Amino acid sequence: MSSGRFLIPIGLAIVFAMVAVSVPSSAVTVGAPLAVPSLGAPTYDLSTLAGKDHALKGTKGLNIRFSAFLQEEADADIGPAPPTPLAPITPTYVLSSPLDGTTITAPAVTVNQDTAAASQNEPAVAVDPNNPMRIVVGSNDYVSRTWPCMIGGAPCSGLGDGYSGTYYSNDGGATWCCIATDPDHLGTLIPGVERLTGGIYDAGGDPALAFDSRGTVYYAGLGFNRASPPNTVAVNRGTFDASGALTWSGPTFLNPTTSPSTLNDKEWIAADSHATSPFRDRVYVSWTRFLFNPINGAYKQSPIMFAYSNDGGRTFSDPELLSGNVLYDQGSRLVVGGDGTLYAFWEGSTRLATFDSIWSAQSTDGGKSFSKPVAVASLIDIRSPASTVFRVNSFPAADIAPDGTLYVAWSAEVNNAATSYGVDPVCASSTVYANCHAAAVWSRSTDGGMTWSAPALMFPAIDASTRTPIGYPVAQPDGTLLNAPAPRRVDTWWPAIAIAP
Repeated sequence: MSSGRFLIPIGLAIVFAMVAVSVPSSAVTVGAPLAVPSLGAPTYDLSTLAGKDHALKGTKGLNIRFSAFLQEEADADIGPAPPTPLAPITPTYVLSSPLDGTTITAPAVTVNQDTAAASQNEPAVAVDPNNPMRIVVGSNDYVSRTWPCMIGGAPCSGLGDGYSGTYYSNDGGATWCCIATDPDHLGTLIPGVERLTGGIYDAGGDPALAFDSRGTVYYAGLGFNRASPPNTVAVNRGTFDASGALTWSGPTFLNPTTSPSTLNDKEWIAADSHATSPFRDRVYVSWTRFLFNPINGAYKQSPIMFAYSNDGGRTFSDPELLSGNVLYDQGSRLVVGGDGTLYAFWEGSTRLATFDSIWSAQSTDGGKSFSKPVAVASLIDIRSPASTVFRVNSFPAADIAPDGTLYVAWSAEVNNAATSYGVDPVCASSTVYANCHAAAVWSRSTDGGMTWSAPALMFPAIDASTRTPIGYPVAQPDGTLLNAPAPRRVDTWWPAIAIAP
C-alpha cells in the first residue's frame, strides 16, 4: 500500500523538513562494530558536557550521538567555564527570509511571542483530548540572552542560555500566550528547573509534552550544567483554570545525578488518555542514560531508561531498563494504545551489530515490564546536510491507529536509484556519498509490533525530485549576496506522525 493510499482512511498527518543539499562536511565512520576502549586510548574530561560529547564522538563505529540540544550546548562550552557575557545579546541582523518572523501571512500565525530575536527551536506540540481548541507548545527558549539581569553576581545568559519554554492557545492556534520579558515576568517558562526560574541547574530544555484524559498537561525536559556534572530529567504538571490560564507546578526530578560518568538525555513523555484503559492517566517517561568509564572517560553504553507515575507526575517509579540487550541507544518515543498497551520505539544497536536499527518493545502491565525488543528495520544514519547549520538524526516518531495498527517513521540514507529502503552498501560508504540522500521512511505493524512491513518512502514524488533551494540570493551583513547552492536531490528528515481518531 502506498503512502498516499493509507493517508486518507486513517488521517495520518506528517510534518517534515527538507532541503536540496546533502554533502557531509567530513568523513563519517559507519558500518563498524562498536570499539572497546584499550590501553593508550584518549582520555576525556567528564566533568563538562563538552568532554562527554568528545568521548561520544571519539567512539569508533558508534552512530549514536547526543540530542541536538545537548550538542549545541556542548559546543557553546568554550574553555573551562560557560561564556558569561556582560550585556544582553540583542541581534542586530536577521536574514531577510520569508521565515524570519516578520512576514508571516494568514492563516499562519507566529507562536513565539518573545522579542529581540530570541531563538526558539525543537518545538513539541500537544492537544487536549477533551478540548481540541486547546494546544500547548514547548520549545528550547533562549529569551534570557536578551535580558540585562544578574543572579548571584552572574549574568542571566551566563547561567546557561537554554531554558524550558512554553506557549498555549485556547482558540485552536489563532492566538497564543504568553511572552517572557525579564526575570520578573517569566511568562510561561517552566519553573523550578534552571536557576533563572528558581531551580538548581544552569540550563534546560529538550521539550516533550502530553495530555492525560482529564486535561492535565505534562512537560518533560532536561536540567543540566555545561561545566559541571549535575543533570536530570524533569517533569512539570500544567493545569488550566476556568478562564483558560495555564499554571505549571514545580518539577519532579527523575534520575538526578552528580556523577561525572552519567548523563541523562533525550527524554520523552506520554500519558494514557484513554478513559476505558486500566491504566488511565498513568504518566510514562523514557530517556537515554549515557554511561562513561569513570577512569578514562570512554563511552560505555547508553540504554533507554523508563519510569511511570500513578499520581499525576508527583512521584515516579524507580527507573528501569527498557531496551534489554540493545544497549547503544538514543531517541526513544512512547505511544499508548486504546487498551492501555504501551509501546516504546528507539534507535540503537546490540554489542556486535554492524548497523543501527529502529527498535520497538511493548508493555501490557502499565510499564511494570516490557517485551523483548523487536527490530523494525536496520538503517544508515543520515549525514548532516551541506550549506546549513542543521543538526539531524534518525530517531523514530510513532503513533497508533484506533484499530491498533502501529506506524513508525524515521530518516535514513537511501540510494538515489534504490527501490527498497533498508541498509544499502553504497550508502554505507562515506566515500560514495553522491549516490545517496536522506529520506523519510515508514513502516507499520498490524500484530502489535511483533512484525513490521519493509521500509517505504513517505514522499515518493518529493524524494525523486531535484530542486534549487528557495529564498536566494540573500543579503549578508557585509553587503554581499549569498547565492543558492547548485540543484541537488531533495532530502527529507525529522518526520512526525499523528493519527486522527
